[in-house]
Amino acid sequence: MKKVKYYYSEPVHLRMLPVVTGAQGDPLYIVSTKTPVIKTLPRITVAAVLNDKEGILTFGSAVCAPGDVFKKSIGRELALKRAKDFPEIKIRLTKRNKISKVSKRYADQLISQHLQKYVCADI
Repeated sequence: MKKVKYYYSEPVHLRMLPVVTGAQGDPLYIVSTKTPVIKTLPRITVAAVLNDKEGILTFGSAVCAPGDVFKKSIGRELALKRAKDFPEIKIRLTKRNKISKVSKRYADQLISQHLQKYVCADI
């Protein structure tokens, strides 16, 4: 029997301001707060699919474009399909593994990986 658990990223907005830094790169002060650049990061849905018979946990994710409206139903559908057909992570579980902790840790890892692509793109 297969069981599915979904995880979602929170809505995140980055505010980029001009900053004066010291010689080591540490921020000293903000130059101006009048014209910040605000960047909305995409929402991410992760599906963790547990196959009880084989003891395998697979993960798939769906990334909503920053300009699109986030819909859980669409994210779930895409993430589940990807977890079944082309899993990003595949884990063989042992009896002593806490499935909920393992799935949460790997889902958080996938969300962080996807968000990191968007955060580092402008820096």
